[in-house]
Amino acid sequence: MKTIILFLLFLPFYLSSQTSSFEISGGALLGYRILTGEHASLQLFFDRKEEIPSLGFNLGLAGNFPLDEKNVLKIGARLAAFGYQTKLEENTSFSHGPDRERIAYQYQFLEIPIGFRLQSPKDGFYKFQEIGVVTAFYINSSTIFYPDGIKFSTDIVKESREEIKYIQAGFYFAYGFAYRIPNVFEYFVQPVGRVNFIPNRFNDKGKDFLISLGLETGLRFGF
Repeated sequence: MKTIILFLLFLPFYLSSQTSSFEISGGALLGYRILTGEHASLQLFFDRKEEIPSLGFNLGLAGNFPLDEKNVLKIGARLAAFGYQTKLEENTSFSHGPDRERIAYQYQFLEIPIGFRLQSPKDGFYKFQEIGVVTAFYINSSTIFYPDGIKFSTDIVKESREEIKYIQAGFYFAYGFAYRIPNVFEYFVQPVGRVNFIPNRFNDKGKDFLISLGLETGLRFGF
């Protein structure tokens, strides 16, 4: 325990002595959910068949702190919105409603990613890999209705703690490419994946874990 405390006290002084950088990034995501449950109901089975990925996004800021020549600690904050949607299918809910309907369920989070990046930086192009954990703080939920495939309305609500987990977490991983212009900036692009290990929901139908796969791009300054 003393060793951990000493390490945490020493870390800010160590990082401040290194050449750090600041980055801004954003990207498009394809979100989905994984449903699990020991006693999965028939409705759970139908959910699996009728749902497809949905488009989302993230936008954030981060600081990069070199630990040595090739390893970098990354700490940031970002806004993320992603979820899943139903297929465009025949509407049987309302006798006078649209013939077909698609519904998208999207969740907004404030996220804190903490990761480690392995890189061999040099002027011009270079590759890097990144892995880490992200803690997500729930903001609200959006339900978007597409009667006959055309966006019609959006309902935004703050769900209760009994309906949704207010604090979630997951692993993320990325493999990217960067282009460095010395003493100016660094441009990067990275395919990135994420799998939550704390469920979005947990009820009598089972557990609901959010996942995403996307492409992020951004700029780094101050390296």
